[in-house]
Amino acid sequence: MTKQEIINFEQAANGATITLVKEGLFWRAYEQSAYLFTKLFWPDLKVNGGFVKAAGQEVYYVGFPDASLQGKVLDKLPEVPGSRLLERRDNMVVITGVPAIDGFEAWKQSYVLLRNQANEQMQPFYGKLPLYKAVYDFFQEMVNLTRHFPKDLQYTLGDKIINHALEMNQWLYRTLHLPKTSDDYAGMKNRSIERIEELLETVRFLLRTSFDMKLYNVERFAGVSARVDSIGKQLAGWKKTH
Repeated sequence: MTKQEIINFEQAANGATITLVKEGLFWRAYEQSAYLFTKLFWPDLKVNGGFVKAAGQEVYYVGFPDASLQGKVLDKLPEVPGSRLLERRDNMVVITGVPAIDGFEAWKQSYVLLRNQANEQMQPFYGKLPLYKAVYDFFQEMVNLTRHFPKDLQYTLGDKIINHALEMNQWLYRTLHLPKTSDDYAGMKNRSIERIEELLETVRFLLRTSFDMKLYNVERFAGVSARVDSIGKQLAGWKKTH
């Protein structure tokens, strides 16, 4: 069953059915089935999920190994009033007659909220400033670029490029967190920006040197050069505003 078929099936369920779907070596219960399953059979199962593009909505599920199906589920049917095994196939188990328990929507929304909070905490620390994102992404690109250098140059030329790009991030981070109450706030900002500009020009030179040594092709050089130019323009514009 596709994710969309599973969601459609769950939405059509009457609330007294738990459907388990086998995926590889694991069984999974989705949406309302997951809610009922954790309430009636296995309370401490971890709930997973998130936005599923194919279904166009948030989808949550629980899962467990195939080896646990008998002992953790089927053997426990007599302990859940009214429940019985309606269908068992190689890739699906349907349990019917389970007690109807209200609260599925609230349960799901609690996990949506937790996931949203976790996503916010995992956002990159550079914030909304375009320049900060550009410098941060540039550092990551330099790491990817230099990992393909020959070994004898990775720890010399490659390290210099990475270290200068990293120092640019450090200076920019400190610049953004300078105390605005300082008497020399504008001066400190300008000096920091000038230092970042110096580092950027050094990286520009190192990149040209590595290109002249044929460590990467002209297309890649054009791309990284355009990034350097863009960061330089953003630095100049930001400096004028302070």
